[in-house]
Amino acid sequence: MTAKEIEKAKDELYFKYYQGRVRLPENASQPWTHEDEVLMEEYYCREMINSILIYEPVSNTNEGTYSYEKYLKPYYIGKPYYNKKPLLTKERVHELIEEQKESFKKATVHSCVYTDGEGCTYNSCDWGD
Repeated sequence: MTAKEIEKAKDELYFKYYQGRVRLPENASQPWTHEDEVLMEEYYCREMINSILIYEPVSNTNEGTYSYEKYLKPYYIGKPYYNKKPLLTKERVHELIEEQKESFKKATVHSCVYTDGEGCTYNSCDWGD
């Protein structure tokens, strides 16, 4: 999925529960189903995979690498700092990685498009959509 496709899917899912209201638990028109919570977590995981792909070679999304361990592992082991149990399995995260790698073949990465006040440089991605 491209960044725009992910954003559109997230917006549609949020609209299902909030109908345009501020996204606070008390504003939900109904409780989130487990299936929709998992789907939203997959969208967030895809966004993280895309971020990794923008900054690192495709091979660096393999298990054991820094970005994989730091940024993708919380999707299947949980997020203790949010007191959140995992919604995805390790196998599902691997499937999402492979799907995003395939989608990423259509993308063009532009390196060092912005430098902040501390000298950190940032990349951007053009999905062609």
